[in-house]
Amino acid sequence: MAVNDANRQVIEEFRANAGKVGGTYAGRPLILLTTTGRKTGRSFTTPVMYLADDKDYCVFASKGGA
Repeated sequence: MAVNDANRQVIEEFRANAGKVGGTYAGRPLILLTTTGRKTGRSFTTPVMYLADDKDYCVFASKGGA
């Protein structure tokens, strides 16, 4: 699982605290999204925010607004 240091810290805190994190994501709706690389077959986990839309969830990532 390839992940940068900032994401690694958020992922570890999320898993250790039943989905609660501090810092930039404190109080925001956060999930861990795991995808599989098409070519490598490797798993990648990334913390992303989401919005509830009736019975669905909208997941988005913005690289800090960049």
